[in-house]
Amino acid sequence: MLNQEVDHGCAHALREKFTQVGAEGLSHLDVLIQSPGGDINAAYRCIRFFRRKANTLTFLIPFWTKSAATFMALGADEILMGEEAELGPLDAQVGDGAGSRRPLSALNQFKSLEAIRTFSVETLGILTDFFESAYGMDLPYALDRAQSMTGDFSGALYSQVPPRDLGQYARHLGVAEEYARRVMSRWSYTDRSASEIDSIVRRLVFSYPAHDFNIDLDEARAIGLKAAPMDPELDRLSWELVQRAPLFDLVLPPPSTTESPAPKSTNGRRRSVEPAATGGEGAAEDART
Repeated sequence: MLNQEVDHGCAHALREKFTQVGAEGLSHLDVLIQSPGGDINAAYRCIRFFRRKANTLTFLIPFWTKSAATFMALGADEILMGEEAELGPLDAQVGDGAGSRRPLSALNQFKSLEAIRTFSVETLGILTDFFESAYGMDLPYALDRAQSMTGDFSGALYSQVPPRDLGQYARHLGVAEEYARRVMSRWSYTDRSASEIDSIVRRLVFSYPAHDFNIDLDEARAIGLKAAPMDPELDRLSWELVQRAPLFDLVLPPPSTTESPAPKSTNGRRRSVEPAATGGEGAAEDART
């Protein structure tokens, strides 16, 4: 279970916990996750670690798994989503050059630039039509005059964005894109073509209007993710677990197979969700050999 922000400390805790219990060569691993996201590089370390430890991987999402945590879910063979579950865009978080302790959304900054570009194009068309109709100007003269005025408007807006910051935003989003392609093509979406994977990744990185956009089960399926609904009982148990569990923990299956059957997912595979996970935004892992 992982119930926290994704950082390099989280990646280190994974290694320590698996080493303590000797969890190696698992046939399957369930990861119960509740996280607002975090460091994309740490998230890549985590998903790579999971894939090295287990042949197949399922992510259980009772509520929210955003940003870098959504990226981690792309590395799962199956994503089971609760009734209130949501993923989010693959948005990179960057430091605020103004000194704020809160990171900035690279996606939100890019969307702001898109808004300026749209404004510029629309303004150019409106002014060109205006000069043609109001002053009877020929199109070349009307367009020249409109370009001059539009440049004055949009130039003042673009000047507020330092070129260095633009490059930083592009690099961070590019990292998210490349990691997502690698994880999906290497492990979880090997049955999809490179163009299909690229389409999913591009939508997750660039198609949504804001960092906190809600990608629910229907939307996740629509863009091609391997998402399915949780069984209601599993959804309830998962939600209870992330509410009261520690920030991180690992649960191995009981040695006996004679106990009462565990809840099933919609595809019929048995799940056992036992209290032993994290505490604020996490992932719980049910590993079975």
